[in-house]
Order: sequence, then C-alpha cells, then structure tokens
Amino acid sequence: GALQLETTFGQVDLKVPRDRESRYYPAFLKPYARRLVDVGEVAVALYAAGVSQRKAAEILSLLLGHRYSHETLSALTDQVLEAAGAFRTR
Repeated sequence: GALQLETTFGQVDLKVPRDRESRYYPAFLKPYARRLVDVGEVAVALYAAGVSQRKAAEILSLLLGHRYSHETLSALTDQVLEAAGAFRTR
C-alpha cells in the first residue's frame, strides 16, 4: 500500500510491501506515523530554547522512543550550527 510521509524535504510517497498477515512495517517508522522527525532540527530547537543537552536527550527519548546520549546531541547540534554558519557566510 501507499503511505504519504512528511519530511524536511517535502512530502514523499512510500510503497510499503504487504505480507500475508499485514504485520510488516518499515523499521524507521512507527506505525501510523506520517511525519519523519529530523533529530538534528529538534536538538537545535531545544538548544535554542536553553534546554541542556542531558535534558534534551531525555525529551527526545520520550518523543522518539530512542535513547540519544547527550554527547550525540551535542555533536548533532554542533554540526547543524556549523552548517548554518557556513550558509550565512557564503
């Protein structure tokens, strides 16, 4: 069946294969998800709001069901901020 997914790049139509018992679902999506979350964007938004890296890791764990270390979030935030800085100075 077809599944429409909202991403940071716009809407994407996915063709999800069916199995006999209709139990297959792509591992990168939660069932019935319609939006793919960009962890980097969320990490930067939390950083901009003054949330600590440790607290941001807890929040993302609750929202996404995956545990990110505060070091990983720090690295993601640094990468996004570096890319934004490079974009501004071009």
